Amino acid sequence: MKEIYSKEEVLSCIGLSERFFVLFFKYSPRCELCVAANEILEKLEKDRNDPNIFIFRINVLESKEASQSLEQLSKVKHESPQCIAYMRFNPYFSVSHTKITQNFLETAIPRPPQ
Repeated sequence: MKEIYSKEEVLSCIGLSERFFVLFFKYSPRCELCVAANEILEKLEKDRNDPNIFIFRINVLESKEASQSLEQLSKVKHESPQCIAYMRFNPYFSVSHTKITQNFLETAIPRPPQ
């Protein structure tokens, strides 16, 4: 997972969604629920090891510009922890708090064709 900080980085990441699955993870390092959600995402990234999935983290305490930009561009109200997924330049799903589970993400994130 790559940490992003600016509106320009958010826009660049959304641009990747033309060809790839992009997932933004907004979190606070001070929140236990965020730490747990981060572990779920790290496991997912390791287990999937899929070059067509990009996961970007936004620390809402240190990267307010990126966090606010994503909220404005996606039109998804800010929450933390929160995952906002993009495909083809558009929000694909958003999920927050205790709904960020391994099962949900495994089901919601498309698998590559085999």
